[in-house]
Parts: sequence; C-alpha cells; structure tokens
Amino acid sequence: MYLHQLACQYEEAAGRIQKRIAELKKAAEQAYGQEAASLQKRIETLYTELHDLRVVAKHLDGYCSADAKEPG
Repeated sequence: MYLHQLACQYEEAAGRIQKRIAELKKAAEQAYGQEAASLQKRIETLYTELHDLRVVAKHLDGYCSADAKEPG
C-alpha cells in the first residue's frame, strides 16, 4: 500500500504544479519583454516537471496494480 500512497503524493504535487502554471500564465499575459520571457521559461520548466511527476505516479500505480494481481 505504501507505493499507492507515494503515487498519490506525486499526483498531489502534480496538481500543485498545474495550479502554479495557471498562475504564471495569467502573470505572463500581463508581462512584457524580459519579464514575459522569464515567466514563459518558468512555465516550460514546470510543464516538464508536471509531466515527470505524472509519469512516476503512473508507474507507481502500475506496480501497485501488479502486486494486487499476484496470487498469495
């Protein structure tokens, strides 16, 4: 069950990252020049992190599902 809890924590972190991306997108709409470019770079970095978190969470859930299916 520990891996399932860890997967849930990764999903929660992904949710926080997704929320932060939305906040930064709003800020980027109002920004100009170097500030807008900097915000866009942060958004791109967070999208990469978001993807990685979701991949790891999916793998962890996969391990939990495989363990649950094994006999004994």
